[in-house]
Amino acid sequence: LMTTPPIPANMTPPLCSTQSVSDGVESSDQPQFAALIVESSPASRWSMHEAQRHEVVVTQELVDEAMRKFERRTVPYLHQVVVVAFPHLPTQGAARQAMKRGDVLISGAVETLFNAPAPAVGTVLSASVGKASPLPAGLEEKLQAWNAGSGLQRPETQLRVLFEDADAGWGIVNKPAGVHSDSSWGKDRFTLENYLPALVNPPRCGTRCPRPVTCHRLDLRVAGPVVVATSEEALRALKEAFREHKVRKEYRAIVCGEVGGEGDAFSVDAPVDGKPSLTDVHILKVVRCPHYGWLSELCLRPLTGRYHQLRMHCAEVLGAPIVNDDPPLFAAAASAWQRRHGRPMPPHVRRGKGNLFLQAVEVGVPAMEGITNGQVVRVEVSERFAALLQQSQGAWERGWRRADGTCCTEAVPADGEVAATAASDGSQVENNAVQLQATASSTNS
Repeated sequence: LMTTPPIPANMTPPLCSTQSVSDGVESSDQPQFAALIVESSPASRWSMHEAQRHEVVVTQELVDEAMRKFERRTVPYLHQVVVVAFPHLPTQGAARQAMKRGDVLISGAVETLFNAPAPAVGTVLSASVGKASPLPAGLEEKLQAWNAGSGLQRPETQLRVLFEDADAGWGIVNKPAGVHSDSSWGKDRFTLENYLPALVNPPRCGTRCPRPVTCHRLDLRVAGPVVVATSEEALRALKEAFREHKVRKEYRAIVCGEVGGEGDAFSVDAPVDGKPSLTDVHILKVVRCPHYGWLSELCLRPLTGRYHQLRMHCAEVLGAPIVNDDPPLFAAAASAWQRRHGRPMPPHVRRGKGNLFLQAVEVGVPAMEGITNGQVVRVEVSERFAALLQQSQGAWERGWRRADGTCCTEAVPADGEVAATAASDGSQVENNAVQLQATASSTNS
């Protein structure tokens, strides 16, 4: 674990189990202090980052290694030799893109024909290492605007650093809901990767990435810790750890219905998109709900990393979709709900502002080559989770039911204090203009 300096009394530390504090300078001259902070900010350090060139002399051993690596029976291609010669270009795609940009020189000349045969023994190859990408315009202002305008400024809504190891070239940052993890969804979106140069510093050792890179994704609607890399060596090690499922992840969810008793634990082993998928489930709390009958708070630990794995396992296998999940997943849960509860699933309703009740709360990275020390970072569960459970149980105890005495189609808090608490964090249940009536006794429902 990193040893961090004491946090000044006038600073509020991030709410997580591992904290990293930037170097500060004490001064009575406030403008001068502000200038020092701006000058040494992560964004300014990335802006000052200059590329270096690495040179490699082609040897017969290098050519033979390229033939073995890519299973070539004859002379390997030039870009395959580049992959073996330069560790910061670990794939054929990366090598081809570097050559296309003019980052690779052959005896001092640019060569963009990547399918050319391997150069002769004794040829000097050189490649640009750590070439910086332009920073988005107004990056630091955009970061400040997001954090200042994110609702009630709850910890899970803030773009912030949870852990950073600048020597090894990696860190962990908090991604709020509503922000895409990377640019794979479109270049026109401002993503977590766009914000990263204003959050984490360039590495002090190793080969710098052109810009900080996310090593995995969280859904757009999910907040929580995301592992990022700033050095090529750390990026390769972390990507490999995720591929081999060595990184431990934990989520918190509130689902519709009852999937067992409090304290029960089990595993869901069901394919997602045709691929084997496994999720460990621990039931933390079960409360009554006027609309669904029950709400269950779950601890979810995915042992594989499929797209939408947790949401699909909850809906399609358990018949318990996550509160505020998309209508198609509620429809997919209907048959499993019918089997479990013996009655049709109540219609989909939106709770509060419609935020998904799924949050990543922990990520654990093991020690490995390129990562000197492992690290576990845990964040606090959003307060809106407890508020929803409290409001739901309170509405049930006050007797809200559907007219047929089973469960109502919508729950509206009658207690002003509970309603105010729920409203303060967006987890209140909205009135969908459904006529409700209370039964004489909640025990007769």
